[in-house]
Amino acid sequence: MNQKIHKVEVKLSIKEISKEIWNELTNEINNPFYEWTWLKNLEISKSVSRETGWQPLYFVAYKNEEILVLIVL
Repeated sequence: MNQKIHKVEVKLSIKEISKEIWNELTNEINNPFYEWTWLKNLEISKSVSRETGWQPLYFVAYKNEEILVLIVL
């Protein structure tokens, strides 16, 4: 039986997601708000944090350990 395994993980930092994988999955989005480096800089500068009320959340959906979807909240 060829069983497919799906799962979703929640990441609290962009640094928990490989920059290379992120860029591969978002390469067709022409929007600076989806750039890995821009999101990382928001976190480093503490512009987004639990204290500011803008806790970054990244949902990563997998199928058989391969990332299919990235969602930023």
